[in-house]
Amino acid sequence: MLLTSNVIKKLNIEFCDESLTLGKEEKILEAVLFEASKIGLYRLASAKCEMKYSSNPFRMKFEGMDIGSTMDKADSINIDYDMLEDEIMRNSRRTIDFDRVMQEANLDADLEWDVREMSQGHDIMEIYSRGIERLWGSKVINPNTLVSSARIAYSPIDFMKTNVFNEIKDWELANRPYIIL
Repeated sequence: MLLTSNVIKKLNIEFCDESLTLGKEEKILEAVLFEASKIGLYRLASAKCEMKYSSNPFRMKFEGMDIGSTMDKADSINIDYDMLEDEIMRNSRRTIDFDRVMQEANLDADLEWDVREMSQGHDIMEIYSRGIERLWGSKVINPNTLVSSARIAYSPIDFMKTNVFNEIKDWELANRPYIIL
């Protein structure tokens, strides 16, 4: 995961009002990831249906979504599920039966993935940039600017704490002599 409390701390120093964020990095990270997990849930369901059907009748398009339009108030980053579903349908240019998608995806049977891990980095950064704009600062920040700054702030130690790192290391152990990292 690109965002860690250490990265958030560095980004907050650069982009936020320190009086609103100092010492609150974990809570900010938690709030951003919680909201991103709502999108991640639909991404996971869509991906599972994609694997289940050769011609996926439940395909959802997420690229180019306006996440800001799914937030319920101007002074929050809370994503409203109904507004999120409307935005996914608008973006996908089709009507989607979300209850049926969730039923078909059978997410309860597959709990090996943390839904937050299905959240895309650009979703997380857009939510975080809206938080800076609405709650933690007053600047309008382009999410791409945050991504660039997060890459600089992200250290190898942060990567070593991720599930991706651990899974790659496990794969390397099981597939010697191959080394990826």
